[in-house]
Amino acid sequence: NLLCSDLQQVESLLQSRCEWERAGAEANAEKLRLAQPDFTTQLLRIQNGTHIEKIDAITFAELRNEADPDAAKELYQHAMADGNCEIRSAAIRSMSKPQARH
Repeated sequence: NLLCSDLQQVESLLQSRCEWERAGAEANAEKLRLAQPDFTTQLLRIQNGTHIEKIDAITFAELRNEADPDAAKELYQHAMADGNCEIRSAAIRSMSKPQARH
């Protein structure tokens, strides 16, 4: 089941309009599978999740910077409002990566 899920994620990323996602489809598929690629889930994680869940949600936003910049921006805004400086720093690092500058 996990292999089928990974294959679906890889196929989806390979069909992406975003060059960065196509180039890193295999690695990104694993990250997305672990991060549960669903915006609503990630938003709830940023708002009320554990430390690890918040980091996973930031990873999700980073992987969606180019494909869905509005969703990524909203997740980053919530991360920047977090009381934990490590969460805010992780969001800043993700926003500063080349694929985030669009």
